[in-house]
Amino acid sequence: MIALYPDEDEVKEILKPFEGKLMEAHLNAFARWMASPERATNRFQRTMSTMMYDFIVQEVGLLLDDLPGVHRIDRAESVKYLFDDRVLVRFKRGNKDGLGRNIETKAEYEFIDPRECFMGLPEIWKVEALWYPNKLATKLDKVKIVARDINAKIWSYEIGAEADTALLPTPLPIIPIEPAARAPLVSLRDTPTNTDQEKK
Repeated sequence: MIALYPDEDEVKEILKPFEGKLMEAHLNAFARWMASPERATNRFQRTMSTMMYDFIVQEVGLLLDDLPGVHRIDRAESVKYLFDDRVLVRFKRGNKDGLGRNIETKAEYEFIDPRECFMGLPEIWKVEALWYPNKLATKLDKVKIVARDINAKIWSYEIGAEADTALLPTPLPIIPIEPAARAPLVSLRDTPTNTDQEKK
């Protein structure tokens, strides 16, 4: 019997061989979204999430479906992947709380509650692969693996970390150079002249 909550180190170990392809699938999906001729005319933010989900599932299928240790699970218009019969991954857009955005359904609750058995698979850990765009939604900012307990995040880690040039800080200012030590200022007094002494 495995632990109730996913073990971060074991999940990392199981997913490590597939991280590159998971990241590639997300990057390819985002590139397809950016290339979509209808992208600029979309009125609703959820359109991006819906299309990205479809693209991600397609790209993951191309890269992972034929690999050993990987099982695709199609259910109720959603796709999840089981790795090494131990880690079940679903794909979502991440929200500000670091969790996947979702609509409350029975299948949803089975996934987000670690106490619930998903599809009769008791010996598995359920995690999310969450994608985040940058602030301008012009680039994929990051993809994170997240374990959750309903609406609370247990842990998370980022895969395929790549610097986002749109969010990099401006160059740091040059550190000022300490001025060279100066000789102390000396105030000079006028020396009396002969004429001044004669006046006295």
